[in-house]
Amino acid sequence: MSKVTKRTQAERDLEESFVFIGERDLDSGFDFLAAAEHTFEFLSKMPLIGSPRAFSPARLSNVRQWPIKGYELYLIFYRPTTTVLKSCEFSTAAETLELSLKMNDRGQGYHSCKHNQRT
Repeated sequence: MSKVTKRTQAERDLEESFVFIGERDLDSGFDFLAAAEHTFEFLSKMPLIGSPRAFSPARLSNVRQWPIKGYELYLIFYRPTTTVLKSCEFSTAAETLELSLKMNDRGQGYHSCKHNQRT
C-alpha cells in the first residue's frame, strides 16, 4: 500500500468544496469529505487503477485521474510511485485541465491553479 501525500492546494480545494457543498447541506459536506478520504485510501491500495492522462509538457507524465466515489464530477489527479501517491490534487471535471495544471519549481508534482466550484 502506498502512502498518500496531498499538496497544500489539494487540501484547500477539498476544504473549499466541503464549504460549497456544506452550505447547501452540511451532512452532504461531511459525506463528501469522507468519500474523498475513502477514495484516497482506495487509490493507495490500487494506484494504477486511475485513467492515465497525457499533458504537455512531458514533465507531467505518469499523471492519473480517478473520480471521488459518489461525487464523480470531482476528480483526483495523482502520480503513483512505488511507495507514495505523490501530489494528490483535485478539481472538478468542468475545468480545463491542461490550462490549470502546471509543474512546481522543483519538477515534483503539480497543482491546480484554480478550483472551479461547479457541480
